[in-house]
Parts: sequence; structure tokens; C-alpha cells
Amino acid sequence: MCSVGGTFDVDMAEGPEGYVCTECGSQFKGIGKDPKCPKCSSDKVVKIG
Repeated sequence: MCSVGGTFDVDMAEGPEGYVCTECGSQFKGIGKDPKCPKCSSDKVVKIG
């Protein structure tokens, strides 16, 4: 999707979810199907909460 010169609204049904990385223990919020740890880039994360 591209928006040049105008605004657009994105309606997200759910906000960011909390995750914890099983590699480094970092906790973060993310969205998407396959979140990755922002600290170590591992894809071994589990949803918390």
C-alpha cells in the first residue's frame, strides 16, 4: 500500500501483543504472524499475557 500526499486510516482489530524471547529473555510488544526479538533477532518467542 502506498499513500502519496494524503492520509489514510488503518483499523487494527488488536493492538500489539506481549512476547518474551526464549533465547535472551527480552520482553517486547509486537504484531504480526512471526514476531522476532528486537534484541537478538531470534524467532523463538512466546506470547505472554
